Amino acid sequence: MSEAPTPARHRTVGLGRLYLIAFLALALIPALFSLLALYQRAGEALEQASLRQVESLAELKRIDLQDWSEQRARALTLLANDTDLVAALAPETADTQRVSTWLQEQVSNDPEFDSFMVVRASDGGVWATSQARSVLLGKVFPGWAGVRHQGISPARYEPALDSDALTILFATPIVNTSTGGDWLLIGEAAITRLQTLIASQARASNSLRAFVITAEGDPLIGVNGAAPEPLTGEVIRAAVSAPDGSGRYAGNDTGQTLIAAHRWLGDELGLALIVAQDNVDAVAPLSGAVVGSLAVLFPTWLAAAVVAWWLIRRRLAPLPRLADAARRLAANDLSITLEPIAQDEIGDVTRAFNEMAEAIQRRHSALQTQIDAHGQWMGAAREVRSAIDMPQRTDILLARAINAIQEQFEVDIALIFLREGEAGDLRLRAGTESMASRLMMRGLAFAVEPTSFVGWVANERIARFTADVREDDLYSPTEELAELRAAITLPLITADEVVGAILLGARRPSAFSEQQVPTFQVVADFLAAAIVASRQYERSQRTRLVEDVVVALAGQVSQTTDPERILTIGARVLGSALDARRATIRMGAPEEIAAQPRRGEEP
Repeated sequence: MSEAPTPARHRTVGLGRLYLIAFLALALIPALFSLLALYQRAGEALEQASLRQVESLAELKRIDLQDWSEQRARALTLLANDTDLVAALAPETADTQRVSTWLQEQVSNDPEFDSFMVVRASDGGVWATSQARSVLLGKVFPGWAGVRHQGISPARYEPALDSDALTILFATPIVNTSTGGDWLLIGEAAITRLQTLIASQARASNSLRAFVITAEGDPLIGVNGAAPEPLTGEVIRAAVSAPDGSGRYAGNDTGQTLIAAHRWLGDELGLALIVAQDNVDAVAPLSGAVVGSLAVLFPTWLAAAVVAWWLIRRRLAPLPRLADAARRLAANDLSITLEPIAQDEIGDVTRAFNEMAEAIQRRHSALQTQIDAHGQWMGAAREVRSAIDMPQRTDILLARAINAIQEQFEVDIALIFLREGEAGDLRLRAGTESMASRLMMRGLAFAVEPTSFVGWVANERIARFTADVREDDLYSPTEELAELRAAITLPLITADEVVGAILLGARRPSAFSEQQVPTFQVVADFLAAAIVASRQYERSQRTRLVEDVVVALAGQVSQTTDPERILTIGARVLGSALDARRATIRMGAPEEIAAQPRRGEEP
C-alpha cells in the first residue's frame, strides 16, 4: 500500500475555482433582473387578454349549455305525448315489455339520452325502462325523492344508476286520459354528449380547459374529456359562493395560478361552469421575446457552464471511487486502497481514507490474532479441566493439574499453594518436578498478606500479571526460583472462599500477556472447584474406612473377653486399616497418658 506525496508548492484549491465561477455567474444578476421586470409587465398585459378570452368563452358556453338543457326538456315532452306510448299505457292494453322496447328505440334515435324510465308518479315505482336500466324494473327508484316531476332535476350522484359521474334527470308527465296522468317519463341525460359539448370550447386553444361543478364543488365531467379528481383552490370556492365572476386565482389542482371565469348555469341544472387557463400558458407568447433576450447572454452562460462542468467533473471524479471503496471497506474488504490523483481537498480525503484503511487492517489483523490465540487458550483450558474433572485424592489431583498445565500452556514453572494449618498459611503442595520437591522439603509457605505474589493474590482475590518479576517489588529471589522471569499468579477461589493460589512462571521476560489472564483464571476456577470436590471425596473415603474398621474390630472382639487380647486386636486392626508400621493403645486418665513415656523417650 503506497501513498502519493503531496508537495505544498503543487497544491491547488479546486473548490476555490468553483467559488470563482459562482462569483462570475452572480455578475449576470442585474441583467436577469432587467429581463424579469420586462417579463412581468408583458405578462400582466397577456393576463388581461387571456381573462377577456375566458370570460367570452364562459358566456358563450353558458348559453350553449342552457340551450342544450331546454332542448332535452322539449324532446322529452314530445316523447311523453307520443301516441304509441300513450296507447301502450292504456289499462286494457298495458304491456311492460312493449313499452320497454319502445323506450329502447327512443334511446337509439336520440343519443342525447342514455336511458328512459316510466315510473308511477305516486310512489316512484319503475314500470318500464330502456335496456340500460332494466335492473330497476318492478322496484322503487331510490332517487325518486330528488326528481322534479316537471323539468330538470339538479345534478347529483345517484348510486342506484351505477354511475361514478353526476347524473342529470329530465322528467315530464305522460298525457294519458285513461290513467289520469299517473305516469312520469324520466330521461337520463347522456353525460358523454354533454362532456363533448363542454370540451369543444377548448378547440380555440389547447391550453384552455373547462369543467362544471355542483353547488357543493363536486365535479361533473372532466378537462377536455378526462374525469378529474375533485378540485380545490380559489376558483372552486369562488364558483360555489358567487353566481358569476372572473379573475386570477391561486391553488388549483396542479399548483399553477389560473386565469379563470365561472358562470352559474341555473338552479334547474344546479351546476356552475368554469373556464380556466394556466397563467403559464397565458404568458406563453413571451417565450420568443425571452429567448431573444437570453441569446445575448447565452454564449457567456454557456462558456461558464462548460468550464464549471469540466472543473466539477475533474475535481469530483474520485468521489465515486472513494464511495465504492468505502462500501467495500464496510463489506470487510480490508485490502482496498486508492491512488490519490488530485492535489486538492479531495486528494487529502483520499489519502486520509488510505491511512484509515491501513489502520483498520492492522487493527483487524491484531484482533484476529487475539481471537485465534484466545480460541487456542480456551481449548487448552478445557483439556486441563478434563484432566482434573473426576473424584480423586488431592495429591493426585494436584499432580495431574501441574502436568496438564505444562502440557497445554507454555509454562516453565507451575506451583500450587493451599491454605493449611490453624493460621491458614498458603503452603506449597504441588509443582514442577525437581523444583517443587526442594521447595516442599524446606516447607515453603506464605502468609495471606500483600508481601509476596502468592499472599497478595490471596489477600486481594484477583490475579497478578508480572511481565518481569525483577521489576516487581513483591519478588523475593530464591535459589530454586532463580530462573523465574515472567509470572502470572492467580487465587483459587470457590464459594467466596480462598482455598489457595497458583503461580505460573516462564524463564524469559514477557512470556505471558495480559490477554491470557482471563483464560488462566478460568483454569484456576476449575482447579479450585476440583480441590474442594477432592477434599470432600477424601472425607467420604475416611468415613467409609472408619466404618469398615469398626465393623472388623467388632467382629474380632466379640470372640474374646480378655481385655489385653481386645486391646491387642484393636491395635492390629487400626494399624492395618491406617497402613501404619506400628500401633499403640494407651489407657488411663489424660494426665497419666501424657506422663507415660513414648517410643524412643526415656520413662
